[in-house]
Amino acid sequence: MVALDDEAIDNDVTKWNIAKAYRQLEDEDKAYEAYHDLEADLYDNPEFLQDYAYLFYEYGYRRQAQKMAEHYLTFVPDDMAMADFLENLCLD
Repeated sequence: MVALDDEAIDNDVTKWNIAKAYRQLEDEDKAYEAYHDLEADLYDNPEFLQDYAYLFYEYGYRRQAQKMAEHYLTFVPDDMAMADFLENLCLD
């Protein structure tokens, strides 16, 4: 999947899959950069926001994780798992 990163890709879902592949490979810099590059295009995609919030948390960016979780909950307000995640972030 990451080999596609050298290609000119217009599809945001494919770019997101590449970002997830970098994350799975534990290439923090490339994963973070790939997610960041997709933020503007997928900022209204709840699945992306959820994934991005967990990425921020995993990489130690608590404030950014909180921001993404809050934005995600504007789309999916009844997601109790994310509400708990957000509450725990606020307790840190």
